[in-house]
Amino acid sequence: MRMSGLLALIALAGCDRVFGLPAFSRDAPAAFDVPTFDGDGPHSPGDARPDSTIADAPNGVLLIEAEQYAAEVQGPNGHDWREVNDSTASGGIFLQVQTDNQISCLDYMVLATCATVVTYNVSIATAGVYYVQVRMFATSAGDQSIWYGVEGVPNNVPVTQPNFGTWSWVVGNGFNLSAGVHSLSLWQRQTGARADMLALTVTASPL
Repeated sequence: MRMSGLLALIALAGCDRVFGLPAFSRDAPAAFDVPTFDGDGPHSPGDARPDSTIADAPNGVLLIEAEQYAAEVQGPNGHDWREVNDSTASGGIFLQVQTDNQISCLDYMVLATCATVVTYNVSIATAGVYYVQVRMFATSAGDQSIWYGVEGVPNNVPVTQPNFGTWSWVVGNGFNLSAGVHSLSLWQRQTGARADMLALTVTASPL
């Protein structure tokens, strides 16, 4: 495992539960429960990803393929994050919020009763402020935004892709994270939204 400049992060793969998550104090809705999973069975919505791997990268950046989530929970209205093959995406695959009813989840306070969510588990060796970045693609103002957050708490402002027709990195808020295990989540906001990669970085400059 490499020590990457200001960051030293390692992945937790196939974990059944997360222990000792630090309190996360900010003006936000009550934290969602981060579900526990048995880790067996095939890769499918609502179960653990037994093949989930997250590796550190050089230059103080943790890169995560969107499809390498630890767990995905389907939304109450049948929404889910689905893998889509695309040669323009990193690794040839991206995640997209898909549903047959076209219901969006525009209120971050009620995501538990509306949205599908994917969760990634990471362990941070060096405490500090880490910015969440998402590599996104949008075709219009109707599929350009995604809710995100740490420790099961959605940020009250989504990441929004302003550029249509191209993949690019969108920078979210910075989070003051202690050393140890943390969860990073993406929630549905608009149907059709696409996520190719996620990153934790020590600066707010887009990748």
